[in-house]
Amino acid sequence: MDDGYLEQFLDADELSNEPLEEVEKEKIPKWVSSENSSLNAYNALLLLNKKKKAYIKKHGLKSQYIIKSNYQIKKSEVARATGKTAQPLFHSTAYSESLLRFFNQLNKQLEEAKEKRILTVKNGLQSRNKEDLVNEHKDLLKNHEETQLQTVDGVYQRLLDNMSLDVKSKLGLI
Repeated sequence: MDDGYLEQFLDADELSNEPLEEVEKEKIPKWVSSENSSLNAYNALLLLNKKKKAYIKKHGLKSQYIIKSNYQIKKSEVARATGKTAQPLFHSTAYSESLLRFFNQLNKQLEEAKEKRILTVKNGLQSRNKEDLVNEHKDLLKNHEETQLQTVDGVYQRLLDNMSLDVKSKLGLI
C-alpha cells in the first residue's frame, strides 16, 4: 500500500513498521541510564506523551481543554508511573535537570499541538449549530416545493400549447 496515502491520516511514528522498543532504543538520550530510575521516567514520559497526543487528536473544541491535565503531563503522573516521588525525580538526582528539560519540552509540544488543533478551520455540518441547520432545512424544503410546483405548471402549460384544437375541444378546454 502507498505510504503517501496513509501519511495524511497517521503520524510518522504510527507508520513505522519497526517494533517500538527498537526505535526507542536508538533515540534514547545520553542522560538516560538503566542503572537508575531515569529510564523508567523517560519511558513514562513517552507513554504519557502518546496518551496526551491521542486526547488532543480526538478533541477539537476549546471547551474540552479547560482541565489542563487532560492534555499536559504532570510531574505527579510521571512519579506515579515510575513508583517514585516527584521531588527526587525532577530536583535531586544527577539526571534531574535533563529530565526536567525533556519534560518541559514535551509539555511545550503538547501545548502547541493543542493550539493547532483548536485553531483548525472547522467546516461541515458538525461545526454548525442546530438552529441554523433547521432553518436551512426548512428553506430547502420550501424551495423544493416551489420548484416542483413550477415544474408541474410548466409541463401542463407546454401540454396545452402543443395540443391540437380538436383534442382541446373534445376535452372542453376551449
